[in-house]
Amino acid sequence: MILETKRLILRPWEESDAEECYKYAKDPLVGPICGWMPHTSAEESKAIIKNVLSVPKTYAFIWKETNLPIGNIALKMGTDTDLTEKEDECELGYWLGVPYWGKGIMPEAAEELLRHAFEDLGMKKVWCVYYDGNEKSKRVQEKCGFQYQWTTHDVDVPRLQEKRTGHVNCLTKKEWDRRKKCELGVHLLKSCDTLLLGVIDENGFPAIYPMEKVTSVGIEKVLFITKIDSDKVKAICQCEKGCIECYADESIVWLWGNIEIIKDFEKIKRILPEKYWERLMKHEKYRDYCVLFFKTKTAKIYVDGEKYVLREGLL
Repeated sequence: MILETKRLILRPWEESDAEECYKYAKDPLVGPICGWMPHTSAEESKAIIKNVLSVPKTYAFIWKETNLPIGNIALKMGTDTDLTEKEDECELGYWLGVPYWGKGIMPEAAEELLRHAFEDLGMKKVWCVYYDGNEKSKRVQEKCGFQYQWTTHDVDVPRLQEKRTGHVNCLTKKEWDRRKKCELGVHLLKSCDTLLLGVIDENGFPAIYPMEKVTSVGIEKVLFITKIDSDKVKAICQCEKGCIECYADESIVWLWGNIEIIKDFEKIKRILPEKYWERLMKHEKYRDYCVLFFKTKTAKIYVDGEKYVLREGLL
């Protein structure tokens, strides 16, 4: 099976990948943190591809710009994992070539394989482990929604003939579904026809941020300027509980909080930065717009009747 993301193609390893595999697997920064020795030659990489990486659900991920492999990712099942014996659970493992660190590539590949595990293979849980000190792997797991389960000391690492401390995390299908709904809500809110989204800073002035910077930390007010009767946003209203209701792509999303709707353009002019006021005034029907203040320290959305908190780690 071949899987695909925006920047990657996940496909089975081929023996012809040996040179590229060796290029990255020989780096001492890659193998030891994962529990195996660096590769010593392209011939060794070829043998490992043939004898180790050719098992089902193990993929080379291919960088689309070069059409060459840059890392490995796998779902370990059955006797290939010691974290679970259940048929509807598996373990996620991965490594990535050093030149591609810090580009968000590993979470991108992991998210697609997690989707495959939950949606295509019917997994109920996916486990993942990292060794003490491997902060990059820890961060990947956090970004993908894994939750801490336990720590084990004196774990045997046979390929390195040593013992380590291992930290075990887990992601359930239920949590995966919750995260996907939250991401859907964020996507729908982004698709709304808006001029500006920002937060009020500590000095009382609008600090302009993209949606992905709106987090549950430190938000006092969210400033939302929108065209009331746009194609995307067909209704904006203040309900008893204090939220706006956006109809986007035939789905309903609420941004939650105590809201003040401002239509007085003298007041709008006072609270908006000059450049945004000027941008608004360029619209012939500028009076079709209003400003909404979300007076809340936590921005929340409702998708299909369920409430989710927007956190930076989910975006």
